[in-house]
Amino acid sequence: GSEMCIRDSSAAVDDQPGSEALHVLKAHVLKRAGRAEEAVRGLHALFAATKEQGLLHSAFSPMIPTSGLVAQFTADEVLSSIKGGENLLSLASEYNLLKWEIESFKAWGTEQAAPDLECAGPGAALHTSPHIPRVLVSVPLVGSEGERFSTMMAAWRQYPPCSQDSTALPGSADLMLLFAGRVEELPGWLAAWRSEMGAELSRCFREVYVSCAGLTRAEIHYQGGWDVTGPNNLLHAAMVHNQSVHANYDYGWFMESDVFPVQKDWLHRVVEEAVAPKGFWRKGAVGSMPLKNDVAVVSAHHRHMNSNGMYRLGDPCFRSLLLQVREEYGSAPNDAALYLWLHSRRHHRDFQRYAHKFVYSDMLQNWLGHWCRSDVLAHSPNTVLVHGKHRQDQC
Repeated sequence: GSEMCIRDSSAAVDDQPGSEALHVLKAHVLKRAGRAEEAVRGLHALFAATKEQGLLHSAFSPMIPTSGLVAQFTADEVLSSIKGGENLLSLASEYNLLKWEIESFKAWGTEQAAPDLECAGPGAALHTSPHIPRVLVSVPLVGSEGERFSTMMAAWRQYPPCSQDSTALPGSADLMLLFAGRVEELPGWLAAWRSEMGAELSRCFREVYVSCAGLTRAEIHYQGGWDVTGPNNLLHAAMVHNQSVHANYDYGWFMESDVFPVQKDWLHRVVEEAVAPKGFWRKGAVGSMPLKNDVAVVSAHHRHMNSNGMYRLGDPCFRSLLLQVREEYGSAPNDAALYLWLHSRRHHRDFQRYAHKFVYSDMLQNWLGHWCRSDVLAHSPNTVLVHGKHRQDQC
């Protein structure tokens, strides 16, 4: 009978303790046979022994090797299963975002509305965009990124921000090289930015200058995953706390050192994008590429807007929102946290007011893993910049 089949399956798995696929299959067989508690215990143990984030998807996917054995686990069963990986995966964005999505679903009908943003009310937020925008391109850098800065400039020379035959910018653009530390800590490679950039690149900007965020070593710390203290602090230093930036510019383009151009005259496109739609707050790339086949296990992790991109400056309401997100989510990735804040039921009133101010755009693509220019442009020929460390010359 079915029970004997399950017993045989269990023995086969025990003989190959390193096979995650067999452990997953065993859990699905147990679940289909009505032995849900045993299935969950098995998955809990499997998650406790893995460091692979991919298991968060593959363990519950209809694309596991033997699709005829796939079982439908309840939300509680999924949460109990993945809790086994809390010690190893709790710093992973995918773990936390999947957990948030399931817990949010379970909380349906129980939450109360959060207080409105302090700026809520007629006329509190800016609803216009200048016809001739003042744009600040902000490149955040830490002391160890000298080689990455050099690689970035080489990519700029290959696909220049502007070119001899490009038309005039529809506004003005300055470049701020934002160093994380203090002035006295400025590394030599950054102090010598002029020789690295050269006149051909620097001429594309009205002004190029170095600014120091003055962050301490602890404030620059970067662990990755669900703790991105350093990148969060650099983003806020550029787009939230810098008073002169808010006074002198309309939009900021936040561009980390692993953002690469794939077409020339990309600065023209950046400034052009600052004009419309009227009053937008954020513009950037959706989640990640390449296209995902296993859509059954898509979660909030795959929908958020990457932190690189355009930010409205000089709007106290948007600054208030970013500060509130930081207060609620701490060192969690600012881009994922902003998505969770805006799409939580508690803040739905703010979603109704401000969702139209967040615009996905193909001017920038966000790629996980390896990417090459032809794949990027095949997805959209309008893309001029790509966020992704693993750039390849050939596909």
